[in-house]
Amino acid sequence: MTLDFRPYEYRRIPPAAKVKQQNRLMREAVERGATQEELTAVMADAEYEPPVSYSDAAYMQMLTLIRRFIDEVDWLEHFLLVILTSPLFYESKAFNPNVKRSYFDYDALQTRIGLEVHDAKRANPCAALAHLGETI
Repeated sequence: MTLDFRPYEYRRIPPAAKVKQQNRLMREAVERGATQEELTAVMADAEYEPPVSYSDAAYMQMLTLIRRFIDEVDWLEHFLLVILTSPLFYESKAFNPNVKRSYFDYDALQTRIGLEVHDAKRANPCAALAHLGETI
């Protein structure tokens, strides 16, 4: 089974807040001396809005579903669950202000997929959880 979690990672921003955020990002880019290409990229990123977004309640339900799959994996023989996420999903809001939603939002899931519960240097293909890497 494949779950594409990427649409759940996006939080719709009210129009007024979106304009304020776009102005802040542009101001920061100009202050650091960004090139024209970087400024164009900032504008494109600020204007991007995926066609589907989910409420905070739906987002938390999906996190709970993922946690339950991880907890119940021993009962599922010959079952492979692939969850597609963006790399930002594994970053903390404390270190990256661009992160809207991440697995840090749900402590029970964080303890199951965080780096502290598996070897950070070697992948174990027989483990219940294997990180395959970043998406293209």
